Amino acid sequence: MASALPVAEITQQLASSHQEKVEDATPVELLDIPGYEHDLSWSIHEERVAIRKVDLCILTFIVLLFTFMQFDRTNISAALTDTLRTDINVNTAQINTAQTLFILGFILTEIPFNIITKKIGAEVWLPITMFLWGVCTWSQIFMKNASGLFALRFFIGAMEGGYIPGMALYISRYYTNPELGLRFALFWASNAVAGSLSGPLSLGLLSLNGTHGLKGWQWLFLIEGAITCFLAVVAYLYLPHSAPKPKSFFGHSWNIFTEREAAILTTRVLRDDATKGLTQGKSVQVQDLKDTFLDWKVYGHVVSAFLSMLMIYPINTYAPSLIKSLGFGGYNANGLNSVGSVVSLIISISIAWNSDRTQERGFHIAVGFCIGIAGLLWTALAPVNSSKWVVYGGIVLTQAGMGSTQALNAAWLSSVVDDRKRPIALAMYVMGIQLAGFPGNQLFRQQDAPRYSRGLIIAAACAAAGAVIVLVWKGLYSSLKKRQDRDTANVAESAQSVESGWEEKRLNNPSTAGRDGTLAVSPIKARTNLWRLGSTAVASISITTLAIILARVCDCAGVSIVGVDAADHSTVDGDDIVKDEVARAAISAAVAAASSNLAVVVGVKVLHRDRSAAVELDDLVLGLERTSSVDVGRAARLLEGAATG
Repeated sequence: MASALPVAEITQQLASSHQEKVEDATPVELLDIPGYEHDLSWSIHEERVAIRKVDLCILTFIVLLFTFMQFDRTNISAALTDTLRTDINVNTAQINTAQTLFILGFILTEIPFNIITKKIGAEVWLPITMFLWGVCTWSQIFMKNASGLFALRFFIGAMEGGYIPGMALYISRYYTNPELGLRFALFWASNAVAGSLSGPLSLGLLSLNGTHGLKGWQWLFLIEGAITCFLAVVAYLYLPHSAPKPKSFFGHSWNIFTEREAAILTTRVLRDDATKGLTQGKSVQVQDLKDTFLDWKVYGHVVSAFLSMLMIYPINTYAPSLIKSLGFGGYNANGLNSVGSVVSLIISISIAWNSDRTQERGFHIAVGFCIGIAGLLWTALAPVNSSKWVVYGGIVLTQAGMGSTQALNAAWLSSVVDDRKRPIALAMYVMGIQLAGFPGNQLFRQQDAPRYSRGLIIAAACAAAGAVIVLVWKGLYSSLKKRQDRDTANVAESAQSVESGWEEKRLNNPSTAGRDGTLAVSPIKARTNLWRLGSTAVASISITTLAIILARVCDCAGVSIVGVDAADHSTVDGDDIVKDEVARAAISAAVAAASSNLAVVVGVKVLHRDRSAAVELDDLVLGLERTSSVDVGRAARLLEGAATG
């Protein structure tokens, strides 16, 4: 006969295993993930050391890769300050067409390449595509006419598709969501790094004009494309599959991280966001695509990115030429074009750092947009007789603001969707930025040269609309959070109000009360279907009905469920019970008493899955805790001891 154990003692012991670190308990599916350790603890110093190693050994290298991606996609602007136009006989309209084809290729492969990335890993797929666009980059030295320019720009864009969201997803595996704002900003800062370095680098490469019979622009494409191919090979060999899992070649491997560092990095990320583990190594499903496309949250980020980035393609393409038209020489124009990128780097990292510090996104993103708007209007509306340095100041401010908070917007999007949606959501986000190139490349018309005021004003108006959308979405998220908090509070209040009623029923029921008035833990053992449990429970006693209702409306607290077989008093093992359909139903449902420690006795008849026979689940004990996690094994051992004591 099972001995009685006071309810208060049960719930107190259940809660004690989580008091120091409630996030220690995570879904059982995470236990099979390499590097994840359920009971792992670490010091603040160890955590900082591990994160800094990711910053220096992983993130810095990825920034270098992204920098050369930016070189390869924007070096045509430097080539235009050389003799490219006359050598292959192209005009402004044909250059705009080539840039439009680049964007088309980028967009066409964005989602397909990201699906491949999700399946085989960014560390495998993206170095391959990087090598291929590097080949296309140096192949531009063979261009003879507009057709060659069109074809190669299209293929460079197509091979670069999926790179940005794929690498963003890869980075997110090493950091918690609150840390992603600054890290995404550093990743996107590759734009600014490339912009600040491309001027001096282009200056040097273009000066090779005539060496070995090649033009300056040919040397530019050749050397930058060759370096890209080299870095792609290094990336394929160097980037690990994950913190605990390095790549292995010919039976040999070398890990950047120690075993403990890998465990710390993996465990802390999964405790912050378990969905990163539950979808790890899984393919994108059709349902994931559908759910992402139907998620309203995604579109505010995508549309705001589209509107704010209309400026980036014309500025990237024509800024050196625009600076040159102010009276600066061709070489000086390329050098001066780097200043705006340096300022952009400082602004983007500063805004992202403060955003992570304050955990606020919307206002910070809008500030970045407004900096770009100010620069566009400054450049467009400066008097005709203004000093060239005045107009140049507007160009620098435009370059400093454009794209300065796109990384922050991406981090914001990543934090509001779960991991199965992230690959597609981030791909859609980057597609929004690239789609801006279609109208953006048409903003600067030949007849508007050299100031292009009309296009600059249109871009400023669109960026202002993007800032408005960001602020509207901030308001929507704030309202949604308040509503969720209010609903949670209402559920907790309802649970507390029925607690006294449940306790009275328990004590007044002689079949469930021990001699000393404490709860006698009766045994259970049944495997049921979750939906059958919900449907048959309606016919059970009123307390069961209450529990099932609460099961449908609550999803944020934890439950521990264990038992013993009613016939032979054999115990249900903690590892088995978590696989039990009843346990799953209880775990997802019994968050009703999140505001109090409560044990409830429920009598319910359900259909046994195997025999399709009615089985009495007598005295189902739900141990409800104040945490959002569950330690089923711990609960099993406690109640097993109570039953056999």
